[in-house]
Amino acid sequence: MAQHLESVTKARIPSISSLINKSIDELEAELSHLGRPVAIDAGAQLYTILELCRAFDRVFKEHLDGGYCCKLYLFSLAFY
Repeated sequence: MAQHLESVTKARIPSISSLINKSIDELEAELSHLGRPVAIDAGAQLYTILELCRAFDRVFKEHLDGGYCCKLYLFSLAFY
């Protein structure tokens, strides 16, 4: 009985390994879609928050420099 169980288990190892690898690939794809992990310690969280603020500041400045904000205001006045 033990030898039969051993032979059945050995025969199924490749399919089990394949299933595990497929699951790992699917999970890694889902994680990459969700984005990078959030930092655990306070210093890393602060760094992430500052990165987001810098990115927002840059985009906001580009809109102000490009006149996007003023163009919207003038456009809204034209239809008032």
